[in-house]
Amino acid sequence: MIEFEYKLYDSFTAEKTRFKLITRKNSILSDTSEPSDTDRQDVRFIDVVLKDYIINYEFDELDDIPYRQNKTRKSWSDAFKTTQITYNEALCILLGVNPSAADLLDKDLYLIQNENKLLNKTLSYLFFSRYRGSRLSIRFKKKYINTKEFILWALEERFIKQIVSNTGLKKQQRTIITQEKIDSIARTVLLHAPNISKSELSIYASDELKSKHQISLKPSSIRKRYLDTHPIY
Repeated sequence: MIEFEYKLYDSFTAEKTRFKLITRKNSILSDTSEPSDTDRQDVRFIDVVLKDYIINYEFDELDDIPYRQNKTRKSWSDAFKTTQITYNEALCILLGVNPSAADLLDKDLYLIQNENKLLNKTLSYLFFSRYRGSRLSIRFKKKYINTKEFILWALEERFIKQIVSNTGLKKQQRTIITQEKIDSIARTVLLHAPNISKSELSIYASDELKSKHQISLKPSSIRKRYLDTHPIY
């Protein structure tokens, strides 16, 4: 069975999150007036996220990834294995932030229509006002989100990407290529027909593989080898 992991589609997303937080923190600290209680809290929250909670793919070039970075990556990856995630956790995931940071955001963020209402809540505003935050707000307006539904949407939007796990069983390159083609077909179908049965999905995938890629696979084989073993389908 092929095992999968997820990564940000573009590592710059996490880098930009870090940059925006540092910029906002410096802006607060450079103010000559006495910082308010709200400003102090904002700086405290920003420091927490900067210190422990942002994915940094530059560490991939090192032999040893720091403990805190490993912990953040594990929490980020583990979120994809759950049945449901909160709106705030989904927002953190999209920005390359440990989902644990969701507790630092406004608890009713999913209800917000206008980002200007968050101007006095710096961390929530910085996260919500990002492009990915805007897209999430348009697609999901609920506190709890089905994780599989979120994954399918985020893959389609190219906010995250699915990769074959290094720890998974090694497959021949042809098998992996076939899996990728089936994934593409299945995601497209599920986005428009989320309640389709696996049997129907297998038949459709078999027809598409044959007509578009000249790959002959029986629906029963597709279901057993590719759909039943996949965490989404």
